[in-house]
Amino acid sequence: MFLDEKWLSAAAHEPDETRRELNKDKLNSKNEDEQRQQELRATLARMHENRVTARVLLKAVEKEFAAWKAEHVLKPAKALLEATFPSMISPSAGTSTSVPDTVDGLPLSFTKLTISGPPPPEIRLPDADRDDIMFVCEYGDDGKPLGDPQETQMNVVELPKLEDGSEPSYEPCQTYQYCAPLSTNISMQWNGDGDKAPFMPSLESESTFPHDEYMATFDGGGGWLKTGRDGLSFPDTPNPDRELIVYETIRRLHFGLNLSRDEIDDVLKNVDGMACPPLRIGDTGLSGFLWASEQRDAPNIVWADGHTAQTAPQLSKDVAGFVPSDDDPLMDRIRRNHRIFCANVDCVVPLCRLHEVARFASRSVSDPGSRQYHQSIIIGKSQWGFGAFAGENITKGDLIGEYVGEVFFNVDMASTKKPKNVQCDAELEEDLDSDSGSETQPAKEEPLVIVQPGVSRSVIDNFVGTNYTWGIGTDTIDSRPMGNPTRFLNDSKPGEPNCEAEGRSILF
Repeated sequence: MFLDEKWLSAAAHEPDETRRELNKDKLNSKNEDEQRQQELRATLARMHENRVTARVLLKAVEKEFAAWKAEHVLKPAKALLEATFPSMISPSAGTSTSVPDTVDGLPLSFTKLTISGPPPPEIRLPDADRDDIMFVCEYGDDGKPLGDPQETQMNVVELPKLEDGSEPSYEPCQTYQYCAPLSTNISMQWNGDGDKAPFMPSLESESTFPHDEYMATFDGGGGWLKTGRDGLSFPDTPNPDRELIVYETIRRLHFGLNLSRDEIDDVLKNVDGMACPPLRIGDTGLSGFLWASEQRDAPNIVWADGHTAQTAPQLSKDVAGFVPSDDDPLMDRIRRNHRIFCANVDCVVPLCRLHEVARFASRSVSDPGSRQYHQSIIIGKSQWGFGAFAGENITKGDLIGEYVGEVFFNVDMASTKKPKNVQCDAELEEDLDSDSGSETQPAKEEPLVIVQPGVSRSVIDNFVGTNYTWGIGTDTIDSRPMGNPTRFLNDSKPGEPNCEAEGRSILF
């Protein structure tokens, strides 16, 4: 066998070619690393420049806001006070050295008011009854108390006697859970709890409630807390003035320096005096700093550059996260022109996300639910809490009502333990004197379905022993936080069911 000389020559030079390729790859990799390092240094330098500029601009906006507030809010308030209570204002009132020049970092430019006349008599509170003491406890993100509970005495108002001289007697209302009213279902686009816990539930058995388990269901901890640069948490008190100042600052940063959404989020997080959440949180952008500011009806502030809160250029769509709706341009115009006000008259305030108005116009007129042909339901005390009672004669086939609440999609009810008190047969009492109904059964007797394992609603339901969920295939309606009187329809045990549920699909 003879070998080709050309092949031998190529084989002899192959190691050199391989080494050259490796050296070339190393050089390219080194150049790419250096390029990435340069880009990183440039990014860090721009972030530092943005933060420094934001601090300077924030101070300027604070001074402008303070001047506007002193002239258009505090000065008229002082004039109104003097005109309304002239005898209470001392004419010799002058500037006192004890009055601070600033309050919350904002300068004050007028004198301290003093009240003339004899001092008011000292009000002596009676010895506090233990029933008039309220305990306040603040919790951290881990669900543990930030300190010992603090006692707070409640002011007790004595009711006047009746005409016959007897003392009035009132039965206190039975303990109940809050429920926001709804006229139709609300579709929940997420199956979790969002960023922060809105509050720590206050329950009768406070000491045994699993606070740590409840707080573990939220990614952002407690919404009532802020974390300082030392890592310690402290209560967060909302300041509407600060919110207006921060909004104007980020608006100028965007139009003056062309800061992007990510750059503004970095400024909001790292600049002292801001410490706000990102502009938008989540894929839908229906939470965050901008969403919070949109819930307020802001005053028409006149800034130093001549712009007002209503005439100033609005943040661009890519920054504000506004997604236009082709099927309702009128609502889009309202949202753009009223960015700090919810335009929905029938808004459910606790859950307002500037949601779109429900379009009932295209709902089938043959559907009894759309025509609101519901029977009268009276809520009264039953064996287990509250129950629903018929307020009128109801014949067979009548629609009692529409079971509404928060709708969670793709929740496999069949994969969870089926509870006895979630079924299609229910009981509506015909007589308010009857107490055989049951709002729910104790947790030890009636196992609860875990609709969303690990979310806060399950923690509360399992602890309290309540369950307002209704499974429809892979979807679930939960009327615990919001609903209508049908949420009090009880299970049929130990009686016989006198009504049943029927699923309907409504076309829009």
